[in-house]
Amino acid sequence: MWASMLQDKRSWHKIPWPNIQPTRYHKSVYSDAAGLADGEVNSNGVGVAWMAFNEEGEYIGAQRLSWPKDFIEHKKDSKGARFGCKTTTLELFGILLPVLEMHKCLTNQHIVYHVDNIACVYGWENGHMKDDVCASILIRGLKLIELYLGSKFHLRFVPRVSDWESAQTDRMSRLSSLSKHDIQLLESFSLDRIHRVVLDWFETPEEDWGWALRLLEAVSSRN
Repeated sequence: MWASMLQDKRSWHKIPWPNIQPTRYHKSVYSDAAGLADGEVNSNGVGVAWMAFNEEGEYIGAQRLSWPKDFIEHKKDSKGARFGCKTTTLELFGILLPVLEMHKCLTNQHIVYHVDNIACVYGWENGHMKDDVCASILIRGLKLIELYLGSKFHLRFVPRVSDWESAQTDRMSRLSSLSKHDIQLLESFSLDRIHRVVLDWFETPEEDWGWALRLLEAVSSRN
């Protein structure tokens, strides 16, 4: 039986980490997403931003995205909630984008994500968000990617602008507040091309559970 298993020519996947706390030697990602109140126009270029650090505390990636105008100002979910006010869903894109861009650096290890939205932390621990289908679909997609990579994602709550990392991502989430250092950091990594699977969803943000599988395919197809 074991000989047959070893001779199986199908691709193997790494065994995921057990459900334990992160090791001291782990990568870190800080992210922040800005919403938009009812009736406001996205004149400040609000969006989502993230930056990642290796085990030595060095930058290994940074990216920002301004929300598409129609999506953030007008699009709504099936319950009539406007996406500009769905802060938990928006914050989860700050976790998804670095996974899509840097999945090869995030394989078979612990990654700690720092967010200032505690609902994201609870949603991740529970595996879904109560009364928020879109956020639940995002969580399922991230869980599938986590298993595929053989890694362990940890979400930690960090109060807004409570350290220099969260202050920087908060600043980077709006074009109007970008500093010269922020712009230089973003340009140094040139991660300005957002994956098509995300841009297509912004155009038609449907509550389709199949999107979780398409997120997984977006990662597996780039290996």
